[in-house]
Amino acid sequence: MNESQSKISANISPVDVGYIDLLVKQGAFTSRTDFLHEAIRKELDENQAVIQATIQPTTHSNSLETLVGSYTYTDADIQKRLKNGERSTLIVIGKLNLLGVTNTTTLFAALKTITVFGKFTANPDVIAHYKK
Repeated sequence: MNESQSKISANISPVDVGYIDLLVKQGAFTSRTDFLHEAIRKELDENQAVIQATIQPTTHSNSLETLVGSYTYTDADIQKRLKNGERSTLIVIGKLNLLGVTNTTTLFAALKTITVFGKFTANPDVIAHYKK
């Protein structure tokens, strides 16, 4: 598994596993993993309206910033944000790494809230601040 992937586990009933194995044996999927990837992709596609409604700025929030992918910020990146004068609300779909940010005062001034759907890596004080 590479850095751009996350491993998840799920409890599935023996009957459902049997159905998946049957579909694999019949050639509908190459493996259990292939089945799960297809099922997840299908559900994500079918729920795009919910996803888009969640990550789009509302009329009351023009400082909402949504990022999709993997992002790493340092003190210099946060200082640039603060110089722009806008206190942002940040939503990340994917991965956010703030371990390179040591000046929490500047960080907290630049980013009002952070919501990460995926993996959030930062020092414990930063994580505690944004979990409020």
